[in-house]
Amino acid sequence: MLEIIAKIATIIATLVGAIGVGFAVNSYRQSVRLKRAEWLQKLYQQFYELDRYRTVREILDYRPERELAEIYAHLSDQSKDDMMDQLWDYLNFFEFVAGLVELKQIRMADLKLLFEYPLERIADDEQIMASLSQEGYEHLHVLLQGPSFSRHLP
Repeated sequence: MLEIIAKIATIIATLVGAIGVGFAVNSYRQSVRLKRAEWLQKLYQQFYELDRYRTVREILDYRPERELAEIYAHLSDQSKDDMMDQLWDYLNFFEFVAGLVELKQIRMADLKLLFEYPLERIADDEQIMASLSQEGYEHLHVLLQGPSFSRHLP
């Protein structure tokens, strides 16, 4: 009789332990998803809600001739001014994000969800694309030229 009770107790303890492990794994997954969402929200806020990248973002979005000509002139003669500093800051942000993709810290689906349009604007600009690798933006250049960044996905 004691042997049967011991076996039942062992089975119950094993079941309770397995259920506890299941709850712990589920709790961990939820925590990871929450942290990931918070982290992606911070990236979103840094790029879209702060004014830091607004000027360059608007130039690449709306393509005003005068400002683009100024950027292209600075790219060709490698001179610097405030506009170029803002462009390099803008590209540095995406170089950082491309590095996160390479390190598998951000998924390509997340990247596309958050930044597909501005990345398309960079990829569609031949002069900026030509300057990426020579200016040290290798990760961004590889990301935009690689097969994993398809600008034609739905």
